[in-house]
Amino acid sequence: MKEIGLRKALGSYKSQMVRLFLAESYLNVIFALAFSTVVYWLAKPLFENIVNNKLISIIDLPPHILFIKFLVVLALGFIGGLYPAFILSSMQAFETLKGKLPNIKVNSIFKKSLIVFQFTLAMIVLVVTAVITQQIDLFLNDNLGYNNDRIVTVPVPRDWSPEGVNKMMGIRDQFANLSNVESASLSYEIMNGNNGSNSTIF
Repeated sequence: MKEIGLRKALGSYKSQMVRLFLAESYLNVIFALAFSTVVYWLAKPLFENIVNNKLISIIDLPPHILFIKFLVVLALGFIGGLYPAFILSSMQAFETLKGKLPNIKVNSIFKKSLIVFQFTLAMIVLVVTAVITQQIDLFLNDNLGYNNDRIVTVPVPRDWSPEGVNKMMGIRDQFANLSNVESASLSYEIMNGNNGSNSTIF
């Protein structure tokens, strides 16, 4: 507050202060992004070991994800610098030098809205983190009711006509009659992750 009043007393224009506060806000967001990128890079091998799967590298992210990250940086930087840039910079110099906020209802509503938004965002992050942690623990430690050990999958021509179904059932019976085969069955799809669709979310 006193810094704002001092800058005003030294002749700074409102437009200069707006640019200054927005620049500081964007620098904070960029620093946070860089810090999170370093943390991801350092923690990536650990999580790859936990999930037994290779995670995508930062440089391999698709263009639309990078564009979304750019939009998030713009939005967070603007939201973070909105209050000091446009509200505090509009105050009188003597008020800011005393460290007093003007008793304006709009300011109070704006401050409360920012606090509620930050609290809601923090709660969402905590809930999502807890859900992901539980899902990983379920996947790694609990019985999923499916054992893929010693299972062989063989693709057969798909023909869902009565004659085609009889042929597929005949193939199944031939496999089931082999001495080294415990049982055999037919399935429209198998759980190998090659069917359906997926999307990369950063």
